[in-house]
Amino acid sequence: HSRIWGFNKVTESVPLEEALEMMERYMRVCSDIIGSSRGVVSDFMGVHIVSFWQEEDARGATATYRELACEAVLRQAEAVQNLFSMWRRAGVRGSSELHFVAGMYTGRTYVGNFGTPQRLKYGVASETAAVAARLCNLTEIYRSSTHRPSILASGSTLLDD
Repeated sequence: HSRIWGFNKVTESVPLEEALEMMERYMRVCSDIIGSSRGVVSDFMGVHIVSFWQEEDARGATATYRELACEAVLRQAEAVQNLFSMWRRAGVRGSSELHFVAGMYTGRTYVGNFGTPQRLKYGVASETAAVAARLCNLTEIYRSSTHRPSILASGSTLLDD
């Protein structure tokens, strides 16, 4: 899970079209990074991005799926910081208060189509995804006042089995 902390406040101070363009650019940049590292974007919820990596998708890669995920989040953080700088230079009010946050957790999850015949949605469902979301939320408590990216990763993500 990753997102931009403070984005809602910024959208209140810019025209709707500009806010949508900013959000679309952010989602495009992060989606491209996730996809290029063999990850899958499962969902967009406003400026929240839910993504996952599968062990099978990393086969043949020089890195493990955990390493691919960690690298992708670090690349996202750098790319989003560049977006923030661009928005500040453009004079977007409140952009100096934006903050990239991410939570990472490794575990079993269910991937597929969920819902009803009238409304199916592709994604992930498990406690693993819920814990990643909670870690993302925790970054708001522990984030620095310097507006550097805040990333919380579980030991299961950082350590090999």
